[in-house]
Amino acid sequence: MILIIPTHGPDAWKHLLAEPEKHWRQGFSAMSTAFSWEGADGIPKEIESLFAHADEPAIRIDELLEAYPDIKGDNISESLRYAA
Repeated sequence: MILIIPTHGPDAWKHLLAEPEKHWRQGFSAMSTAFSWEGADGIPKEIESLFAHADEPAIRIDELLEAYPDIKGDNISESLRYAA
């Protein structure tokens, strides 16, 4: 099951973390990611650049359909199974 939750600013991301008190701190990826996405007009420039300049043509995209800020798992296939 996938649950889509709209956000209204970076602070809305905190309660979605497994361990908010541990991960919601300045300089940590959870808070940095939230501020980056919420402050962007669309896809953050750093993320857009990764897709635009990917060596693998299949990774170069024109439109982002889904994004998961934080998903559980040690590898991408495990993470996608968890999110499905």
